[in-house]
Amino acid sequence: MATNAVNRVQRGAILNLNSDSFSKLARFSGVSGFGIGLTTLFLSVGVALAQTDVGSLPSVSAPGAYGDTVTTGAAASASTQRALSPPPGIGADAAAGLQLSIGVGASRHSNPERLPQGSPEDTSYVINPSITWGGELGRHLFQIGYSAGSERFDRFDTEDSDYQSLNAALRLDITRILIADLYANHTEAEERRGASGSRVIGVNEDQDEYETDTLGGRVTLGRRTNLLQLYVGAETTSLDFTNNNQEFRDRDQDMVEAGLFFNVGPATALFLHASETDYDYLVGDPSNDNTETSLTAGVTWEATEALSLRLEAGNLEKDFDDPLIAGFDGDTYLGKLLWSPRDRTTLSLYASRTTEESADANAAFFVSEVTGVEFTQLIGERTTATLHYADANDEYSDGRIDDVTDYGIALGYNLFTWLDLGFSYNRVEKDSNDPDFDYEDDVYSLFVNFKPSLGGRN
Repeated sequence: MATNAVNRVQRGAILNLNSDSFSKLARFSGVSGFGIGLTTLFLSVGVALAQTDVGSLPSVSAPGAYGDTVTTGAAASASTQRALSPPPGIGADAAAGLQLSIGVGASRHSNPERLPQGSPEDTSYVINPSITWGGELGRHLFQIGYSAGSERFDRFDTEDSDYQSLNAALRLDITRILIADLYANHTEAEERRGASGSRVIGVNEDQDEYETDTLGGRVTLGRRTNLLQLYVGAETTSLDFTNNNQEFRDRDQDMVEAGLFFNVGPATALFLHASETDYDYLVGDPSNDNTETSLTAGVTWEATEALSLRLEAGNLEKDFDDPLIAGFDGDTYLGKLLWSPRDRTTLSLYASRTTEESADANAAFFVSEVTGVEFTQLIGERTTATLHYADANDEYSDGRIDDVTDYGIALGYNLFTWLDLGFSYNRVEKDSNDPDFDYEDDVYSLFVNFKPSLGGRN
């Protein structure tokens, strides 16, 4: 019975874009929207749980719908990162036992402060421990994880960062057709200077620090083998900024959602999803309190183990309590294509349009459109190469428009089953109609990832 519970989770997972986790670590070096350069591999989990995405879907086992098909960097806002990542809850490796990873690295930054006029080059050093424990409780599954990170610069201590996140998830297999997913998260981190959606931070000012607490759950009626699957869910998040007089951004965030899957075949499902998210700002008169209502429809398709697709589109309406603040009423969409034409090759394409709360005091929100591509190739038996390109267009409610381009290459080498080595290069270019937000930054990184065997399943 316990083995069946594991299989049900694994059948709902899509092929991972990067089987070598280190290529992801390199991919994010120095360009993450939240937290610290090389820690984003671990940070992305905590941030995803701490943000509410418009049109996010529950972790039911529809074909090819919810795998981590792409990675995103400076070009993607928090909502976009969540939309392109697996939903919170139990992962496909829930029953893998105890897993430990320790990453260390060094990066050379051409513009560490990400200033329009540039800043002197600097070197940063990073350490990232992460531990996850998962298992079975009869028919049920549980997973607990903790990750942390610390980055230190030689010269610019204002760029120093610390991060930690604690996650817990439980899947209750209640009956043959009823599943309940519960999850919780606590994260302490920083917003990366210059990332999509960020504000201008003073030269001698530390990066904005924040804490989040999230509690959520969803109930799903029906299995992938049933014609219909129904689900309802809810999530609450508190976000508190702890420095730089950013208290005006503190907020509580409450989301409810419901949806329907129509499984038209073994590889295809149609779905409808509705959600409402309330943003309650704790400071400010008038405040930026607002409500988002979203309705989307889409399709998931898993033609083969090597080809999967998810498309969804709909409308989002954002209404502010203050009648003087103009809201938003427009289209949103999300598309992800994962294709592995050969066993050693993976191509991922993605596009997204969504709204995001703004870090800029002059703008109540912004609309972010992201497109990107990622190509991964296994060279020989031990080396993985990843090329990526992403472009984001962020339109703020006050008229500011940012264009962020993010591209690079990562090479990972599996020296032993428990040890990876790697190198990466990444470039970020930000071009805005407000020149205070312009910058260019090149980051070169070397890293080592230690993955000891702790007796869990592989």
